[in-house]
Amino acid sequence: MNDLRAETVIAMRKNVIGKKVASEFMLLHLESGDYFGLNETGSEFWRLVDGRRTVKEIASLAAQTFDVSTETTQKDVLDFFKRLYKYELIDLL
Repeated sequence: MNDLRAETVIAMRKNVIGKKVASEFMLLHLESGDYFGLNETGSEFWRLVDGRRTVKEIASLAAQTFDVSTETTQKDVLDFFKRLYKYELIDLL
């Protein structure tokens, strides 16, 4: 795996589409046909991915949304994006 750090920029892969359903996102990997459901927290992380923000920036914005510390959120964001990277849903820039 590429080195995922706080300074890493996260981008959605071109072969992945996301659709908001209620307060959550469903992701579809177009090549594999696999669906991935994100809970409310994961959906917020996903919503913040724009191909320009770093992990640290996403964690900071999410921390404000959830009213928790950036340090706590950064660990959760790193774990979340490690899983998405494993399933080829994101690119690390």
